[in-house]
This record gives sequence, C-alpha cells and structure tokens, in this order.
Amino acid sequence: MCVQAEQFNDAIQVVRNWLPEAEAELKLHSIPDDEESILQAIDNHEVLHVFCSQLLCVAGIVGMRLC
Repeated sequence: MCVQAEQFNDAIQVVRNWLPEAEAELKLHSIPDDEESILQAIDNHEVLHVFCSQLLCVAGIVGMRLC
C-alpha cells in the first residue's frame, strides 16, 4: 500500500508543479473567440486529459479520474 501511495505522489507531483502556471495563464488570458484558437484550446485540453490518464496509470490508480 505504501508503494502505491509513493507512486501516486510521484506521478501527481508533475501536476502540482504545472498547476500554478496553468492557473496564472488562465487568469491572464481570456477565452478565445476565433475558431482556430478555440480548436487549439480543445486540442490542448485533449492532450492534458491523455496526460492525466497516463499519470493515473503510472500511479496504478484504477477507477479514479483526475481530469
């Protein structure tokens, strides 16, 4: 059990490091209004979703959603 907790902590640390930067960027930028920017934002979200899912797999967390 302790090993799983350590693996989860290691995996989630990446998100903890990334989150303040993402929050700051969201505060500084408004929601795009042109189609190209909106599609890019959707693509970025999908990449983030895959990344979060991979973190959960690495940590061995099953049935829990992060994103």
